[in-house]
Amino acid sequence: MRTRSIKRAGFSFWHDPETGEFTLESDRSQLQMACQGSVSQLGGLDAGTVWEFATSEERGESVFWRFSATQTCWQRKHLCVEITASEVLFRIEVEGQGSIDRVVYFAGYPPDLLPEAKSTFRTLNWARPAWHRHWVGSPLSFDSVLNPQPVVPGAQRLASGVSQRITCATTFGPEIFNTFFAPPLFAYGFDENFCVGVVAPISASRFNHFDFTSTSGWGLELHYDGKTAVEGHWTSPVIRVAPCQEAEWGLADYANFLRRSGLAAEPAREVPGWACRPIFCGWGQQTVWANEAENGVVPPVGSPVTPGGAGYASQAAYETILQLLEERDLPYGTFMIDAGWSACQTIPVPDEQLWPDMRGFIERLHRKGKRVFLWLATWNPSGLEEGLRMPHAPGLRDCCDPTNPIFRKRLVEAITYAVSPGGLDADGFKVDYTGDLPRGDYRPAGNLWGLELVHDYLKLIHDAMKRAKPDTILETHCANPQFADVTEMIRLNDIFSPSEDIRPMMEFRARMSQIALPNCLIDTDCDPFISREAWLDYMRLQPRLGIPSLYSITHASFCAEGSPPEAIPAGDWDEIRRIWTQYNMGRGAKLPDTNPI
Repeated sequence: MRTRSIKRAGFSFWHDPETGEFTLESDRSQLQMACQGSVSQLGGLDAGTVWEFATSEERGESVFWRFSATQTCWQRKHLCVEITASEVLFRIEVEGQGSIDRVVYFAGYPPDLLPEAKSTFRTLNWARPAWHRHWVGSPLSFDSVLNPQPVVPGAQRLASGVSQRITCATTFGPEIFNTFFAPPLFAYGFDENFCVGVVAPISASRFNHFDFTSTSGWGLELHYDGKTAVEGHWTSPVIRVAPCQEAEWGLADYANFLRRSGLAAEPAREVPGWACRPIFCGWGQQTVWANEAENGVVPPVGSPVTPGGAGYASQAAYETILQLLEERDLPYGTFMIDAGWSACQTIPVPDEQLWPDMRGFIERLHRKGKRVFLWLATWNPSGLEEGLRMPHAPGLRDCCDPTNPIFRKRLVEAITYAVSPGGLDADGFKVDYTGDLPRGDYRPAGNLWGLELVHDYLKLIHDAMKRAKPDTILETHCANPQFADVTEMIRLNDIFSPSEDIRPMMEFRARMSQIALPNCLIDTDCDPFISREAWLDYMRLQPRLGIPSLYSITHASFCAEGSPPEAIPAGDWDEIRRIWTQYNMGRGAKLPDTNPI
């Protein structure tokens, strides 16, 4: 058996049949990848595969290698490798019947797991260590992995021996919080030398998670939850492996590849100039008043209708906020009404008990030259009747079903009214909680899942807005190139950092946003903080990252448990007024070509 090799201008690539490994070598480093891959079904683990070289073919500048599986839970399985002028592309093809649960690249399981796997795989599937003890992966020829999905607390670059996850689904617990971009870029950086990412049309992106798993060697996994049924032939998403000079440069090259391939739209540049002006969002002030109420202090707006910050999303509370803003003479341009203004969080219709005259409130702001965004949740079932919720197995949380035709009709009608000149005449939506999508045993009315489902949901909102009022803006926290067609403004999202120095964290989020969606407007966000000093320092940084944003007006909203909000002194407002005035003079009247960092 001979080693097959390909030489390109920037790298060499070869397959060694003795070791069963691929090697990609640049002028900087080597990356070794096992000739392995599996497509496991709900009913059984695709283990024990042995690959044999089948064919080699040249087409244009690319060379195609095809390997056939001799043992698999499918009728046929092939590993297809394309070597182009600048990267190597891997995909798996299967034939047969089954529902896909997990696709693994560059790793696998030994044949002696097969009898057990056929009977118990689904039971153990969620207990990752049970199967990964037997994992046979690729050699760790690199030291660190860069994850583009922002996490708090923790580092974005971890040792290569640590497993990581990129996901469009929120993970919120005592050890990690990663809801900030949902979804982010679906690619990893290995040291500063290689970038490894998922390539697929959004219509074929029916997965939630993209895992870098490192136990006995490393491999990559896509999780499908059994929501993709195969009847005949199925092709996996491509894994693109490319050398790079620096990891973040590699991520940018990956994003550009998606655009060059027609898999991601070019970011919208035709956005109105008013959208560049500083933003005030009321959520931080809502939480400040809620905190005061919880600690026995009576806020100036009285008792909330509902507990927590959402209870202060009333017209009375926002009239007070407007008065406070006018007293501070801040040159903002966009005003955001945050969570709690609508009785149903996913159908944007004003709660008349809280908002007796939302149209009049918005009209008054328009007369002052301001624009108004409304907060809109995704997935949250609060206030939604049972028939519009997604059916699921016992014990799982409720969520709306955006594939339900009745829900879709009601959502489109509500959005149309909210932004139409004959309705509320709002100017855009701040969409939140896209990471709360269903995972596991849910049964949507439509055949959508994973990234495809999230994108379809946002496209429904975006298209309804644009039909009713073309110059509206949809703000998301989807820092992913394939969401460029549904995002005019990207939000860097909540701070939630235990550190005083949040600059590196927020600069990283801004860079990932620019890589994913170049020239897209960036809402820098502004809540909550560990201290007033951290809040003020971030206010100084914001104009370098994107559009300045302010969330509270009387106190800095804190994330430290047990710490009361700290009053903002007059001198801080003098400084913020100067920062915003300088920003408006330099950028506010025109749409910038980029958001430079």
